[in-house]
Amino acid sequence: MQTVAVIDYGMGNLHSVAKALEHVGAGKVLVTSDAQVIREADRVVFPGVGAIRDCMAEIKRLGFDSLVREVSADRPFLGICVGMQALLERSEENDGVDCIGLFPGQVRFSASAWVCRRCWSVAKRTMASTASACSLARCVSSARTWLKTASR
Repeated sequence: MQTVAVIDYGMGNLHSVAKALEHVGAGKVLVTSDAQVIREADRVVFPGVGAIRDCMAEIKRLGFDSLVREVSADRPFLGICVGMQALLERSEENDGVDCIGLFPGQVRFSASAWVCRRCWSVAKRTMASTASACSLARCVSSARTWLKTASR
């Protein structure tokens, strides 16, 4: 059975990601901060929620910046939300933050990002709402596409 490690560095939407992966039949989903478990996984998911400054501080404190570079080189790897943002060289958020640098480029600030954050907060508070169902459907759809691509 394929294993998927969901990296836990204290800043991710871990439960939602793990449930979406389980829903699409990802195999054995392990939410973990154990570097060895992450290294042994067939696939890796790197979620994130919050300010990039705080996320990068935790990622660097735990040494996950080098771990992400290592495991993303030889297996399917998916960054979600702030996890994806952290993969670039830099972000404009929080007056500029150096990131992991796996991909060249900089995340640029957009006023619409505030709308996304507000909508996400509303969706989380109103679990029975259409917005919440749509958010989960997008997450599940993205995971399903990633899993199909990764299994080729």
